[in-house]
Amino acid sequence: PAGMILGLLLARRGINVTVLESHKDFEREYRGEVLMPRFVQMMKQVGLWDHLQSYPHLPLKKFELFWKDKILVNLSLSDFSPDAPYAVWMPQPVMLNAFWDQAKSYPNFKILFGTTVRDVIHENEKIVGVIAEQAGERFEIRSSVTVGADGRSSVVRKAGGFEFEYEHYDFDLIWFTVKYPLNSENAVRAFFSSKYRYLVLPKYPDLV
Repeated sequence: PAGMILGLLLARRGINVTVLESHKDFEREYRGEVLMPRFVQMMKQVGLWDHLQSYPHLPLKKFELFWKDKILVNLSLSDFSPDAPYAVWMPQPVMLNAFWDQAKSYPNFKILFGTTVRDVIHENEKIVGVIAEQAGERFEIRSSVTVGADGRSSVVRKAGGFEFEYEHYDFDLIWFTVKYPLNSENAVRAFFSSKYRYLVLPKYPDLV
């Protein structure tokens, strides 16, 4: 998402952009598909929200926190974010294709699917592009600015010699999807007990 949004914003400014996507398309399973109110605010600020919300999505208007079977917090997101009064569940393939649909209108935007970055190009102590691989063949893409938006295992970060600090959290996560209960509100719910923690997220269109 970060790469597609940045590429689209740059293309709108008339800058030539090439986005590299290692998969053949956007159709795959993702985690973390809830877009918080701050994301909605940001999309409004950059003029992308009207376009984005025309695609399938599910508004989540409440947050509830439980300790065992007792509710401790019942919060309407509009209470602290009136200009973006909900979070949004939008499948990432839907969101990414929405950005791509708009990016197609800019002749200076190009995306290469099935293309993986293998290394960065160093010249005169500067990074001036990347060495990419597509269908087993390697080639260079030179650029004024190279941005690595390839996640926590970023090839660009490693090849560029950048380091990061982080805290390690040792826990196991079980993630699964079931049918959404009938007549249930679209709310984000967190459940805590002395041993376990659960996060329940309504998922577009009728899953949880």
